[in-house]
Amino acid sequence: MKKILILLMVLAVAATAFAGGKDEAPAAEEAPKKVVEEKVIKNPDTFIYASYGNVDTLDPAKGYDNVSDGQMQNIYDTLIDFKGSSTEEFVPELSTEVPSVANGLITNGGRTYTFPIRKGVKFHSGNDLTPEVVAWSFQRNLVVDPDGGPMWMVFEAFFGTYGSRDGDGNVVLTMDMLNEAIQVKGDSVVFNLTQPYAPFMSILAGTWCSVMDRDWVIEQGGWDGTAADIARVNGPAEGEELLYDITSGTGPYKLS
Repeated sequence: MKKILILLMVLAVAATAFAGGKDEAPAAEEAPKKVVEEKVIKNPDTFIYASYGNVDTLDPAKGYDNVSDGQMQNIYDTLIDFKGSSTEEFVPELSTEVPSVANGLITNGGRTYTFPIRKGVKFHSGNDLTPEVVAWSFQRNLVVDPDGGPMWMVFEAFFGTYGSRDGDGNVVLTMDMLNEAIQVKGDSVVFNLTQPYAPFMSILAGTWCSVMDRDWVIEQGGWDGTAADIARVNGPAEGEELLYDITSGTGPYKLS
């Protein structure tokens, strides 16, 4: 009995020791207090937009990629622009109205478009926007017509062709063609197409139809508006277009 009693006591002591030896969860440490530092914004009046890709050119006659287009949309204006996300509705920009058959600005069976030009608009250089400047801008882009550029769309709309040169590289665009297609009448610019062309309004909303600062461009060595000067400025080599990295538009932002 004593042996049994001693054994039971030993077991009881062992059980008590085992129970008391369990690891207890440590008390949770107090989380360190976060130090809130006031951030100082450098240049708070400057909006910085980062995008992926390189600008190919800033010349509307040559720009045909999304990155270049994104820059030129901020620098230049067009006669009309797309309304929001619509691809078939438009809003006026440098034109005071969007031409339609109903308002009498699309006539001649869909071959003549009249754009009343907004007054009081200035280019970044300080020069004034006029209907003559708008007409020159369209003619200038058709005259320059770099290889690989977007001007084929405008040529197809106006003339039913795809460029200013023939298969041998000879310039076939003439001042008579330009003056017949693009005219100034009073405060308006009138476009005469060789045939009705359904996508014409959409083409006009593209940056390849940007309106440029005529007097400023001529001062930089651009096309002077004459027939004799067409061959000199036509088809510049890649990266050698005059407005590759210089601009003067009417858009909300200017190149610095």
